[in-house]
Amino acid sequence: MITYNHDIKTMCSYLDRVIKELVHSVSSGVSEVNEFDMERVLSYLGKLRSFHAWVVAQPQLDIPETDPDAQEIPEAEAIPALENEAIANIIRLLQVSRKELLNAQSARKPCGMISFDSRRLLAILSKTESFVNDFIKNETPIDLPESSPKAAKVGAGNTGA
Repeated sequence: MITYNHDIKTMCSYLDRVIKELVHSVSSGVSEVNEFDMERVLSYLGKLRSFHAWVVAQPQLDIPETDPDAQEIPEAEAIPALENEAIANIIRLLQVSRKELLNAQSARKPCGMISFDSRRLLAILSKTESFVNDFIKNETPIDLPESSPKAAKVGAGNTGA
């Protein structure tokens, strides 16, 4: 995909990184979201909100020599089947955010966000936070002796070398 907006490109990079972290989290292979992954998810959502706030607080730039500047966005990585349905749902919501950003009017600007696109992103982030705080914390883990495991365990993420 293409965007002309360097802020949208950065937000998509952050979203892709968060999604990868969730796919390879310890919790992705079981029916519970452990306390460490819960804390990470909330910190990731906080980072996305913080970057959004920074973007919308910035002045518009007059950059006629670099607009339009088509910037390639890699296709989203395929998400393997995950044992943890809650983690899979968080990933789905983040994927919706990514698609909305890449197809938004703001993606045709050189930077910043149009107010309507900004509100859409914030609404999805709010829904995701609500899912974590109001559903996951109250409704998981669940005992699934007859249907678990349903998916192979996802391998490790990147390792240092």
